[in-house]
Amino acid sequence: MSKLIFHVGWPHSGSSFHQEHIFPNIDSLNYLGTPFISHEVRDLLNKICFLDDSTFDFDYNKKIALSIGERASKSVSPSLISFETIVATSGEPLALETIQGRTFIAERLSKLFGELKIIFTIRSQLDALESHYGIILKSYLRQRIKYMSFSDFVEWNLSKEFSGPLGLFQYYPIINYYKNLFGPINVRVLIYEQLQVDREAYFRSLFDFCEIDWSSNILAFANKRSNERIAARTHTYEKVRSHFPRDLKFGKFLPEDIKKAFMQFIYNGTRAKFDSSLVSDLIADYYSASNSALAQEFGLELREYGYPMDS
Repeated sequence: MSKLIFHVGWPHSGSSFHQEHIFPNIDSLNYLGTPFISHEVRDLLNKICFLDDSTFDFDYNKKIALSIGERASKSVSPSLISFETIVATSGEPLALETIQGRTFIAERLSKLFGELKIIFTIRSQLDALESHYGIILKSYLRQRIKYMSFSDFVEWNLSKEFSGPLGLFQYYPIINYYKNLFGPINVRVLIYEQLQVDREAYFRSLFDFCEIDWSSNILAFANKRSNERIAARTHTYEKVRSHFPRDLKFGKFLPEDIKKAFMQFIYNGTRAKFDSSLVSDLIADYYSASNSALAQEFGLELREYGYPMDS
């Protein structure tokens, strides 16, 4: 009997891409969500991640987990659920305080489902932080919070490293916890950057771990995109816009058709590149030891893909 597989992913590592374009198109995989095949699955996972013990009905939720497990065991194909919230919420701004502790969630998954196979997808922290910064920037400006450069964003978050995005992208501690809880053969770490340069190797690793036969048909979906990073024009516009009162609506002075065309121009185009030169050493110092431990533990070529590593 195949074990139930959880794709945990990681924020900014292509989870939406996998959920929308990859998992639904693998014929030999019984894909249960996200999007979920039932409210039952979705509600249980939200309860696991967000409710503390005072409101979490373990006996009732154990029955739901058993029914999901039974459904998976009856399937000829391995069953997979993708749910990024297991390691972090995907809201704006991203924060760990809004969910139960990540090791607490891991223990709950183990107690409810028993043996599981876990897939993580990681991304170089500099790229992940830049992607996250774009989301935070839009969120802050909507809330009329002063514009913050990428360098300031990183330095500011060093002061709250355990609950902010810097702590979120420390991959090794939580992945190692899952390895010890579910066993090393039941944990697979996929590298986002490999998906960009060697798609077949990336997907073969995924198929191998799921114990399904390789099909090159999946490569036809590899060029699809889901969430786009903030555009360079958007970043420039928001930076300039932050110098003016947020209550001042420039659009009201423009005809509707011109306003629409202008906003379409602003929010499209090549993606923004942020100046990380002032904080690249800080980022390297913060992640290098953890990345090196992860690479050694799981045999990952992280240095090849530009991850901060011990020298």
